[in-house]
Amino acid sequence: MDGIGVSERRWALRLALVVSVGVLLGRLGPFDTFSELRSVDRYAYWLGLTLLMWLQSLAVLALIEPSLRRRGWPHWAPIILAALLASIPTAIEVAWAEMFLRVQRDLGPGDVLAIFGDVALLAVPLLFLTHGWPPPARPAIGRAAVGDDSGEAALMTMLEPRRRGALLAVCSEDHYVRIYTDRADQLIAMRFADALASLGSAGGMQVHRGWWVAADAVDSITRSGDGLQLALRNGMIVPVSRSYVQQVRKAWPDRL
Repeated sequence: MDGIGVSERRWALRLALVVSVGVLLGRLGPFDTFSELRSVDRYAYWLGLTLLMWLQSLAVLALIEPSLRRRGWPHWAPIILAALLASIPTAIEVAWAEMFLRVQRDLGPGDVLAIFGDVALLAVPLLFLTHGWPPPARPAIGRAAVGDDSGEAALMTMLEPRRRGALLAVCSEDHYVRIYTDRADQLIAMRFADALASLGSAGGMQVHRGWWVAADAVDSITRSGDGLQLALRNGMIVPVSRSYVQQVRKAWPDRL
């Protein structure tokens, strides 16, 4: 119920996609690697460099995405920029691999620049497939007024009928949010910021960078290191970040 399993499955699918691309390239052997490398070397070459390129793209994306999001960049822009920036070290790594496996000379800046172009043609679509698709939806649910339950009602309409019920919590998962009710939970394509704007502040509050909790969903509050954690009435445990501790204490003084 805490959504961790879904997140792990999503990462497993992403990794499987990247490995599949590496294996496919190893099978096809582009850029004369089919004829110039042994089968085992060819698969190791393409699988290793594809994984390395993707992991470096993820590292760059983690560094630049939060800042660019705050500045209002569209969701696809940090993905493209991260892939292009990660293609720079990957091009150098490919050049090293080429000199080790095939080319009997040192590769110069012009060669590395040409390799960069080829790497970017693979890095951009691959990172977009794993982290940019499907794009986050922008539901036309508007901003709910404080004290109005129209935002909660709008969220309920986005759930399958059998999952609708009393709203307990909302959790951010990449470009999606997971809606928890007293009946079930469901992942929907929506930005966490849009969900917060819809819900307003009367029916609950944000307690973590990626969590919103309904006011009547909290059963008890316990300490967790320097922070707190909320036990919801359905058994879920929700973390409270330190920046929200005082607000939580004021909101639920009787649950401590």
